[in-house]
Amino acid sequence: MGRDRPLAFTRVAPIACVVLATAALTGCGRLDKDAVSTELKTLQSATTEGMLVSGQAARSRAPADFIEIRTAELSKQAKNSADALAETPTESGLQEAASRGNQIGNRASELLDSLHSDPGNSDLATNVTRELGALSGDAEKAEASL
Repeated sequence: MGRDRPLAFTRVAPIACVVLATAALTGCGRLDKDAVSTELKTLQSATTEGMLVSGQAARSRAPADFIEIRTAELSKQAKNSADALAETPTESGLQEAASRGNQIGNRASELLDSLHSDPGNSDLATNVTRELGALSGDAEKAEASL
């Protein structure tokens, strides 16, 4: 009887691992109102902070290294939220806000990446500041619509 258990375990264990891995990789579930709200607030935070960083860059008040590093971090944060809103299904009635959040996050990421690539360009930084301010307002409106 002792020999049957290890044999059964060796048959069942791989199947259980495949089932668990499949469930983990497919991202079971849907984004509920709280999850969509959290992603939109994350976008609002990233765009607002990006606006502050780009404003400092426009006035040459921050070192280029800081601008490069912080814009890369904020770009990644915005992109991750955008991807989460696009790749995970939402509960009924939340798709419009999630879609708008995806657009906001992707655009914010593009803007932050452009400043990351050219942190000393004050004209670019001024434009990024203005656009990120508008995107922050859009994220706030999308979150308020929930």
